[in-house]
Amino acid sequence: MEKMVSIPLDARLKLCASFVREGTRLADVGTDHAYLPVKLAAEGKILSAVACDIRQGPLDNARSNILRFGVEDKVTTVLSDGLDAVPPDSAWDIVIAGMGGELMAAIIRRTRWLYDGKRRLILQPMTRAEILRTFLCENGFFIEEEKACAVGGKCYSVMQCRYDGIVRPCDERMAYIGRLSKEDAPEAAQYIDMVIRKLQRKINGLRHSECPEEAAVYERILRTVSDDRHDDISEGGTAMICAGDIYAYLNEIAPFDTAMSFDNVGLLIGDCHTVSDKVLVTLDATAAVLKEAHRIGAKIVVTHHPIIFEPLRSLSVDSAPYVAVQYGITVLSAHTNLDIAPDGVNDTLAAAVGVTEQQRFDEDCALLGTLEKDTSCQSLAVYLRETLRLSGLRYTDRGHDIRRILVSCGAGGSNVPLAIQCGADAIVTGEIKHHQILMAKEHDIAVFDLGHFGSEKIIVPKLTAKLQEKFPAAQFLQAEADTDGMLYL
Repeated sequence: MEKMVSIPLDARLKLCASFVREGTRLADVGTDHAYLPVKLAAEGKILSAVACDIRQGPLDNARSNILRFGVEDKVTTVLSDGLDAVPPDSAWDIVIAGMGGELMAAIIRRTRWLYDGKRRLILQPMTRAEILRTFLCENGFFIEEEKACAVGGKCYSVMQCRYDGIVRPCDERMAYIGRLSKEDAPEAAQYIDMVIRKLQRKINGLRHSECPEEAAVYERILRTVSDDRHDDISEGGTAMICAGDIYAYLNEIAPFDTAMSFDNVGLLIGDCHTVSDKVLVTLDATAAVLKEAHRIGAKIVVTHHPIIFEPLRSLSVDSAPYVAVQYGITVLSAHTNLDIAPDGVNDTLAAAVGVTEQQRFDEDCALLGTLEKDTSCQSLAVYLRETLRLSGLRYTDRGHDIRRILVSCGAGGSNVPLAIQCGADAIVTGEIKHHQILMAKEHDIAVFDLGHFGSEKIIVPKLTAKLQEKFPAAQFLQAEADTDGMLYL
């Protein structure tokens, strides 16, 4: 049971705390009394924390609270200008709160280890949030989520960000109200109203100062912000979804940083700010699939296999990446991270095979399970062909029943040694080479080769349904042109 500790956190710090990941190592920049790291450490949410401040006085206050609540084994203090003196290994999640947006941008700019894509930044600017958001977008940081809170009659925004290296345009709406919408929560509506009031005061001041050109600039910004056109907007009754929201959800259910080192996942073509009322979901983003997307008006395509897997040495006009760019289609890909995710490709295939009592081997993209009863190789082959709706499959028959099955979607033939090590009776996969088949046969292991496409196509309807449930206002469709093109005699 979670231990609740009575430490005073205002709404700003509570919102910051809600973005901190379980089991992380935290750095709290500008910590003052260290209320945030002390509370999270005392409640067991984090492994450790560094409370840092540029002044000794706040650190003395922090140290007093650390000792008072008995968390000196988890929370340390560091005298530091921003993150300058903070060891990178001690900061997986970084909270920077209670500062101006310009200062926060300066801290992030000079702390180069924040640019490794592994850290979560939780940012709460007191002023000039538009400068901070602009910096983040233009320097490869993605604002994954943003919420607002109210404290003492004032409203503040808290952003969850991560570096992905993609430089994004930052329009005026994004700069001034970020990913907030009045429909999100009352606090978000209050924040947007506060921004509007500030802009109106700015415009009035410029008019009285006889600066019509500068006033006109802020009037344009005011019109943009007042429209409150959220990324999930509605035009003529048709709901729109933003690619950035899909990216954030995919990262939630199948974190991109869990993909294997050889992989290429995430936003591969286009822009996170792309909006569309239709999204096409497919195993492969072939030129045919992308033309289908263009035909039905889908500006976003979600794929399993990366549209760009290896560095491009040339780009022909009929290649899939060229077609995507030509039609202005944004492509998001979740590959090995989705293979090993809970309820991902491997789990879905294992459920179709019918194995229970599962043991995961995520580093090998494999799963060991047990059939309900002993089954002949031929019976399982027929069952798989019918259940997965395959035109055909290859299998070997070891001559007696099987029960312990190693499941490895896609190109899993390399996991034959793992099947041997685990004492599996059979391996079910999507690709296996000749010498791997012979190795399995030598160790009395049956092989079921479903074909790469056949072993993974089952994730498309499931992922489509998940996305539709998450974003019910938009329309998510399975690509009709998604096929491997194989024919069977």
